Amino acid sequence: MNDARQFSFRQIMRKNPLVEFTVSNIVSLNLIGGLAIWRIRNERPLGIVILTSFTPLLIASVVLLLTGSSQTGPSWRMIAVWSILLVPFTARLLSGSFGKPLTMLILGAFLFDTARIQRNSAWAFPESDRQAGIYLNSLVAAHPDTKILIESSQYFYLNIQVASQHPKSFVKNPAPMLAPGIGYLVFQTAEYKNSLNTNPGLRKLEDFGPWSIYSVLHSRL
Repeated sequence: MNDARQFSFRQIMRKNPLVEFTVSNIVSLNLIGGLAIWRIRNERPLGIVILTSFTPLLIASVVLLLTGSSQTGPSWRMIAVWSILLVPFTARLLSGSFGKPLTMLILGAFLFDTARIQRNSAWAFPESDRQAGIYLNSLVAAHPDTKILIESSQYFYLNIQVASQHPKSFVKNPAPMLAPGIGYLVFQTAEYKNSLNTNPGLRKLEDFGPWSIYSVLHSRL
């Protein structure tokens, strides 16, 4: 929760789910689906389904605002489901009298917004994490019984990547670095790496961007 409260008021407002939902869907022109929702808002049971579907977005946005908190990851993650829910209503509107020109315009806007999301999320999915994950995958394939301890002082994509692919090999922090069964250590903070680099019981294998991967020499590996 402390990580969620590290942002300034301006960042809290900009990263608020309702604000991000509005901005993202204006850029992609998907927000015109709101016109279709407005037209059918009194139709039952569709109106009730719409209300129950979008109310959680409003609640989450208000709660985060009142607590001075914000999303800690890429903003599109939280609002993606509501953006997708809006797509059928946008399609319904386009199936009416607007015709092909507006449809092509919206498709272009969707592609532009996808590129924007990819560009703005690059920090959360760095290439170095992906390469480190591929390397660790080869290590686990060769030694499936070994355990991997990855630094988790912050939110790192590498932790999710390895934990999802090899949940039995993933060790959560906090845990003793040289606990029995741990064959590899993966850290990126300078303080940790300075200590690991001078440890005679470890051997550095590879560096991937800020990540350093070490093999524990006392293990069976």
